[in-house]
Amino acid sequence: MLLPLVQLAPDAHPDIQAACQRIAPGSVLVLIMRDHMPVLHYESGIYERPDTRPPSTAERVDYAVRAAGRATAHYPTVARLFLPHATPADFLQEGWIDTRTWLVTWLPHPEPLQQFPPPEAQ
Repeated sequence: MLLPLVQLAPDAHPDIQAACQRIAPGSVLVLIMRDHMPVLHYESGIYERPDTRPPSTAERVDYAVRAAGRATAHYPTVARLFLPHATPADFLQEGWIDTRTWLVTWLPHPEPLQQFPPPEAQ
């Protein structure tokens, strides 16, 4: 099961941008669908990484695994945003995570998200 790793598109709808303002810089965002609604699970290591330093690639992989693990386990967390009015155009895809192997693949450059993941991808 592949889940997209995304970032907010620069031209995302203003309501989506406002909702995502609470997400810390350097976070990795995992996008899932829950009850036909896009949901972002995110991780940024705010308790272990100084906010003055961007995360390393190894840290970003760890953040992706943490966020995807919470998403697939339906773990209750404050590091989650329900975005009922979001569309794929609001996001750029940075890569994906395979939730069977926890292997993270990063794209060379973020690309427009083509579609939301199917609900069965969780």
